[in-house]
Amino acid sequence: MSTIVRRISELIDLAAHTLPADTDLALRRIVHVLTSSDGEPRDPALRDLLEQLALRLFSGAPVETRHRFAEYLGGIVNAPRRLSARVAADAIEVARHALASPALTRVQIQSLIDATTTDHRRVIAGRSDLDAGLSAALIAHREEPVLNALAANHAARLSPDSFFDLIRLSADFRSLQVALLQRPDLSATALKMLHDVVSAQLKEYIERRFGRRLREELRKDAAIAMVEDLADQGRLRPSFLMRALHQRNTDLVAATLSHFSALPFALMRAAVRQAAAGPLARLCRAMGIGAPGFETILVLNRRLQGLSLTLDDDEAREVDLVFPRRTRRFSTASYAA
Repeated sequence: MSTIVRRISELIDLAAHTLPADTDLALRRIVHVLTSSDGEPRDPALRDLLEQLALRLFSGAPVETRHRFAEYLGGIVNAPRRLSARVAADAIEVARHALASPALTRVQIQSLIDATTTDHRRVIAGRSDLDAGLSAALIAHREEPVLNALAANHAARLSPDSFFDLIRLSADFRSLQVALLQRPDLSATALKMLHDVVSAQLKEYIERRFGRRLREELRKDAAIAMVEDLADQGRLRPSFLMRALHQRNTDLVAATLSHFSALPFALMRAAVRQAAAGPLARLCRAMGIGAPGFETILVLNRRLQGLSLTLDDDEAREVDLVFPRRTRRFSTASYAA
């Protein structure tokens, strides 16, 4: 008889005759056999037998014993997964340690979110390994203690939609607003949404702490609204770029480029601020703007951004690929004229 089979036989005999006071010891011995590097059973059937034995012992143990064992199991990184899931589904005073266990799989965590209580979900919301899907599942239950714990957990990943859901829910759960304002992944769009729903006191705090980001988001919204309104009226033309540049309105330029190119506003705003000649040339050509119009737009935008009007050789070559005949005459220093 091998050493591992002998140890398992001893454990089964122990479990068959164990007293309630000895259950904790028996459970720990089983976990040790399942997790120790020198004696871990490789045969899946033996592992399954041991886990079933542990599950039976745990289910019949008094609450004090289950509590002690849960605390022990929660500290074992490679704890048996089925046993960890069973312990995590117990009453919250027992389950609390196991709910934070790294041994739980994503599928098991999702099941626990769906099948347990608000107290269980509040502990789960504090886990450091929550992905966007698990965070969304927690938000779907709309429980204030869970939402607060999730918002305060900066390691939890939130999709943009989940962040916006939390902001909308914060209109009813006011305690959520402060936690959301403290998150490092608070976007400018989310900040503006929060500004719209918070109290007057928090509005003052947002304007004092995030004033620049908030003003930037408001300018963006105003620019996009103006461009879309002109488009709806059939009055938006590529030449509107000139008007926006003469107004020294970077966001209006970016909103116009975004509309005609169908590319994200943030990407267009970055392109405008960098004033890169090659990308701007390609955008102009896609909008039906010829070389003279591109030249004017480039010069106006570089002046707006406070950048040199002179193209270096690499930029000139990029522009030549888009407007070859024209740019061979003015591809470098003539722009500075």
